[in-house]
Amino acid sequence: MTLPYIEKQADPDYHLVFLVDEIGQYIGDSQQRMLNLQSVVEDLGTYTHGKAWVIVTSQQAIDQVTDHINGQDFSKIQGRFNTRIAMSSANVDEVINKRLLVKTPESERALMRTYSDDQHAINNLMTFESDITRDHYQSAENFADVYPFVPYQYNLLQDTLTAIRENGSDGKHLANGERSMLAVFQESAQRIENEDVRALVPFSIFFQGLDQFLDHTHMIVIQRAIKNERVNPDGVEHPFAVQVLETLFMVKYVDNFNATLNNVVTLMIDSIDTDRVELEKRVKEALIELTNQNFIEETTKGFEFLTNAEQEISRSISKQDVEPGEVSREIGNYLFGAKKIERKFTYPKLNKQYTFNFNQFVDDQPLGLTNNTLSLKLNTPESNTNRDETELRRIALSPSEPQIIIDMPRRDDYTHNLSQALKIQKFVMDPGAYAKDARSNNIIDVKRAERVSLIEKVHVDLEDALEDADIYVGGELLEAGSKSFEQRLNTAQEHLVDEIYRNLSYITAIKSEKDIVALFNQELIAPDENRQAVEAVMNRIVQDADNGSHSKVAYKSILDRFGVEPYGYRDIDIKWMVAKLFADNRIKVYVNNALINIEDAIKPVELANYFVKKQYVDKMQFVPRVAVSEEKRQALKAVAKDVFNRQSFDDDEDDTLVNNLRQSMIKERDALNEFVRLSTRYPGRNVLENGLQLLNGLISQTDTDQFYDKLFKHQDDFLDWSDDMYNYGLIDFYNNPTQEKIWKDALSKIDIYEKSSSFISGAEVGKIYKQIKDRVDANKADRLNELNSLNEAFNSAYSAEFDKTEADIKANVNIEWQAALNYAKNKDLIGQFETTINQAFEQFIQEAQAARNLDELVVIKSKASVKKDNLQTRIDEEIVEIERKQAALQRAQKQVDKDKTNTDEDQTPTATSITVTPQVPTTKHVSLKNLPVNRSWQVTSAKEVDEQLAQLRKVLIAQLDNVDELKIDL
Repeated sequence: MTLPYIEKQADPDYHLVFLVDEIGQYIGDSQQRMLNLQSVVEDLGTYTHGKAWVIVTSQQAIDQVTDHINGQDFSKIQGRFNTRIAMSSANVDEVINKRLLVKTPESERALMRTYSDDQHAINNLMTFESDITRDHYQSAENFADVYPFVPYQYNLLQDTLTAIRENGSDGKHLANGERSMLAVFQESAQRIENEDVRALVPFSIFFQGLDQFLDHTHMIVIQRAIKNERVNPDGVEHPFAVQVLETLFMVKYVDNFNATLNNVVTLMIDSIDTDRVELEKRVKEALIELTNQNFIEETTKGFEFLTNAEQEISRSISKQDVEPGEVSREIGNYLFGAKKIERKFTYPKLNKQYTFNFNQFVDDQPLGLTNNTLSLKLNTPESNTNRDETELRRIALSPSEPQIIIDMPRRDDYTHNLSQALKIQKFVMDPGAYAKDARSNNIIDVKRAERVSLIEKVHVDLEDALEDADIYVGGELLEAGSKSFEQRLNTAQEHLVDEIYRNLSYITAIKSEKDIVALFNQELIAPDENRQAVEAVMNRIVQDADNGSHSKVAYKSILDRFGVEPYGYRDIDIKWMVAKLFADNRIKVYVNNALINIEDAIKPVELANYFVKKQYVDKMQFVPRVAVSEEKRQALKAVAKDVFNRQSFDDDEDDTLVNNLRQSMIKERDALNEFVRLSTRYPGRNVLENGLQLLNGLISQTDTDQFYDKLFKHQDDFLDWSDDMYNYGLIDFYNNPTQEKIWKDALSKIDIYEKSSSFISGAEVGKIYKQIKDRVDANKADRLNELNSLNEAFNSAYSAEFDKTEADIKANVNIEWQAALNYAKNKDLIGQFETTINQAFEQFIQEAQAARNLDELVVIKSKASVKKDNLQTRIDEEIVEIERKQAALQRAQKQVDKDKTNTDEDQTPTATSITVTPQVPTTKHVSLKNLPVNRSWQVTSAKEVDEQLAQLRKVLIAQLDNVDELKIDL
């Protein structure tokens, strides 16, 4: 039909246009409908040759309408609509002003005069509580243009229409463009057309142009409100409270608008002459009644319209049971947890190095551990004693419970909001309290967000309320207003610390670990530093030791005692005080029951560690120092003088006397240890060991008192030992290298004689040896000059014996030497063995000349004889080897001759002959004097002769092992 119709037209340039309105609502989310539209457009273009056009309108851009279409189909659809015109509602106010609100010149002038007369009153009526600025009248001309509307209504209504369309099922059919705005503005203006020129359109009146588009869930609430006798007691058609409810509905879903009392009042203004105070009163009454009837509820953002589902959930929330104690605990959790009330107090004196922790209570209920001496008690409006000054003063005076009371002001804002937040929390945490459908879940999500908002507001309100809180300490009231809460709390905390820790004033200088090290570095400190505190610690140690029958006082008990009232000292300061007493020699210190001596060679840092490190706290104990008797002191000085030659000391303090003497003893002990490490044959070893036993027994006594006691007991033992050292001549001996050399020389003479005695023929050497031996065995070093003379006499006598024996040995070596040379010469091997023989026996001559003892010398004779035998054996072996080689050569020559003879003969087989190589016997040379048999025989019978011969036979047979022939030199 389309193409024939176009062809019938007279104008050849005729085009037919098809207009389709609200195509967006037709397509919706359907891809198929979009494709149908595409097909229609394509077919029209094809069949009419481009003379049929299609124009569609939508409240959304084409890319938004087609956001569910795949990429390829989307590009085709875009191609069907090459011409796109964007239409915006941004200038809807201009359209409304020009099309609906144009005035006659006379009316325009009258309105401008009205504005000029009441400009400030008009604009003051239109006030909003908001972060967003709402439009006001800008000028008389602007007033005349928009009258009877207010400029803010344009944007707010547009936001309202969008919000209703997005949140109401029927409202989705509500256009959000210019036509909707035009219709609502037109209808609203018509509703007041009979009013005087000072009347204004209230925002509430816009609802009447929207009610036909609202879904049931919203309209049913309005209808129920109209029928409610409390909301509409007079039964009128459109009561004021319902108008307020309708207004709250319109802004319910507008994100940037808070429906506070002030803002709702502004929305209800219907005249330039409105009495805002009176209107606010009416609105407030309406809000209260609507809240009571559960049509609305108050939130942190103002008042909110409730749907039926929301009303049901709101009623369920309001029925949740929240105890007063829960509210007060939440107040305390925030104020203490967020450190709005600081539980840790830094004492302003003593360089702010002292901090005190406070227990935390809320309405007498503890928050967390309560192991501190001082307490902070928060008194909320839920407490029975809140704002009861007389009772709170009395409680703050309690001596058994040092405390500061913070009395919160009575305010409904934070207690009500906190209670509501707790109710919401209980409701949403109960899985059976509400349905699980999508609408309920959305409402619950809103309630969760509302709870968060309520808590945030509660926190702000609590912080404000703190500034108006009263503070009680020591029966006194620190009223709000004069100073900030933090300043007043710090004043109260300092007052309570000074009162409870009254002996804290004894501390005049704070200390650190470095200060403890400095004590043992003997660095100077002010004599009065912490004097009273140090004396208090000393008195406590004395008292505890006396109570325990002079028992040891535990370090931990001192730390514990002075860490609490009335002292409250820091651990490091107490540790410094104890270390100071130790450094001043006023107490003894034990670690694991071992006494620590300040004079020991311990580094200051290591000594300080005993007091500083936690690992020693349970291991350390103290005992007060007791004065030593004069008798014992004199005994110490006598031993020091007579035994250790010490007459002067660093000072006359008991510890100094002991430590100085101990140093002398240690020096003497070290010397004795050196002496004992020398030869055990040195004189006076038993005296040395006795002295070491005495010295070690005292040196190990680290306790000064026990040192005095033991020295006093062993005074005579030390004196006797000292006499022995002198009487035995040991002091001179062990400190005189010359005397030590004489003794060592005497020991060597004894050793030489005992090793060589069997080789000595004369009697003189033995006689001198006995004299030396007797002097050494006497174990004294008192006649060393005589011993030295004996050493020299021994040398002379022994040398004579040595020289005689040396000549005999050399003569014997020469005999063996010549015998070896003669044997080689007789065997015609002198050229091959002469050098070897000469080198061997020249070495024996050199050894004889180098020998120092007879035992070293005599053995050379045997070595020379054995060497001769070995060389003769080697010569015999060489002869055998030569003979073997000659025999081999002869056999080889015979074979060559035989092979040559058979060359010309026929190949007649002949018997094979086997040549047997004769075995050459192996020979070994031995001298009878080198064999392990007795060299001298003494026999008295044939039997004894047989026994000696049997022994010789056995030795000779053993020598035949691995040899064929034995040559014996008798």
